Amino acid sequence: MATRTIQVTIAANLSWQASGVFCNPNDSIDVSYIGGNWTQNPVTGLHDWRGDGGHQEAGGEYALPGAPEGCLLFRVGGGATTRFATSTVHLPNNSNGEVAFVINDDLRHVSGHGLGDNSGSLSLAFTISSR
Repeated sequence: MATRTIQVTIAANLSWQASGVFCNPNDSIDVSYIGGNWTQNPVTGLHDWRGDGGHQEAGGEYALPGAPEGCLLFRVGGGATTRFATSTVHLPNNSNGEVAFVINDDLRHVSGHGLGDNSGSLSLAFTISSR
């Protein structure tokens, strides 16, 4: 089994960002938080992938309502938006498509500044094992 690692940086002020990594049933893929901080609201300050502890649940206009504001989200292909729940996430083996990421924020500017007042970035590493 061959294993390779790819690093990507996800910016807080950009909408859905493609990683360049594609899932297929022949690969086992883990994504790990390496470092960095970002914010969806400059008033609350910088935080990591877990989101802003001051706002536990994002409203209905956010990318993933009910998840913490500012947390890291991902999706595979056109699949469901999912919260990055631990510092390392194993992607389902039955996933097909490119992995994309975004900060949990108001992507459509319904309330507030949307992505316009965000800053920072997170670094992630993909560990891909091919069968």
